[in-house]
Amino acid sequence: MGSIVEAACDCGYQKEMFLGGGMSDFTTRCSFPYYCNTCRSLFDGNLFLQGISCPECGGTQTRPYDDGGLCSRKGDLHAFSRWHAGKELVLTDGEYLCPKCGQFSLRFKPIGCWD
Repeated sequence: MGSIVEAACDCGYQKEMFLGGGMSDFTTRCSFPYYCNTCRSLFDGNLFLQGISCPECGGTQTRPYDDGGLCSRKGDLHAFSRWHAGKELVLTDGEYLCPKCGQFSLRFKPIGCWD
């Protein structure tokens, strides 16, 4: 079962994301938030794929939001946690880089599940 997560920042940026995988595609899809260094966008990338490119600009300078450089402070509440390829992927209610304002004020929070 996948998780529905809201990414929100004090600047007004807000995005709902469907993370993980559902019953029909969990063996081929594991969605996780990515940041594009080229166009400064937040998008969901499939961790089963190699070389994830940005759907907005096509850039390849992307990194997942569990990258230490995208988080200034980890939080306590796990908005999303999943094991994938021997690695635990965790998003918290900590402070992450906002693609809109460029500040470390983006937070992830769980808002539901999807299948």
